[in-house]
Amino acid sequence: MRRLLFSLLIILFSLQLNAQGVGFGYQMDIGAKNRFNVPEGYDQNMQSMMHGVFVRWFSNEGRQAHQLYMGLRFDSIGFKNYSSYLNMETHTLENYDVHAYLNRFAWRMGYLKHHQFGGTPGEFVVSFNYGLFYEFTSQMKRKSHQDNLVYKLYSEQNRHNLIFATGIECRFWYFTLGYKFEHMFFDMINHDYVKKLESEPGNGSELRGLQLSPTMSFIYFTIHFDLFKNEYF
Repeated sequence: MRRLLFSLLIILFSLQLNAQGVGFGYQMDIGAKNRFNVPEGYDQNMQSMMHGVFVRWFSNEGRQAHQLYMGLRFDSIGFKNYSSYLNMETHTLENYDVHAYLNRFAWRMGYLKHHQFGGTPGEFVVSFNYGLFYEFTSQMKRKSHQDNLVYKLYSEQNRHNLIFATGIECRFWYFTLGYKFEHMFFDMINHDYVKKLESEPGNGSELRGLQLSPTMSFIYFTIHFDLFKNEYF
């Protein structure tokens, strides 16, 4: 923890020497999605929460900001489907309903560029932003309220993802309220692997109908501290 704080202070000091101002803060994002392009007989929903910290530096008389972000993401993904499998004992085709959910934990880091207009930087501004994130899934686990089946996803998932984000926010001195869209470039599920699994209860074959490369909207809130050099204002 001490090393992290020391590294952050070094970064902020270096940026302050070479930029018109610097800032740092904490951000919380909340998002949800209920409509997915899934086959008939399937249903899914997703709730997400993110916690992160960031540093940024300013240019163009405080009207542009460059922001580096690092944080954690937590997803809860509920899904329903109607599956069938070949019972090897009776050699008959049998059906079973799946009503389960996935818990996902991921690390993310990225870069955002802000274009600020209106008001005065450091007091009140409106900011349009866009950027790119890299996300690494540390763990994804299948659970259910209807059965006792719990398993972790390994080859069933794509651990690496790229995300494009764009949004707009209002900054009021030390607080920010914003709204944004994020788009994943890759599906969280490795469908090539899942399709090869034998259809039976208790394995990743029940994930075949999931479509987890969503475009999601988020509301976010930040607490931040921006410092500017006096000669620019």
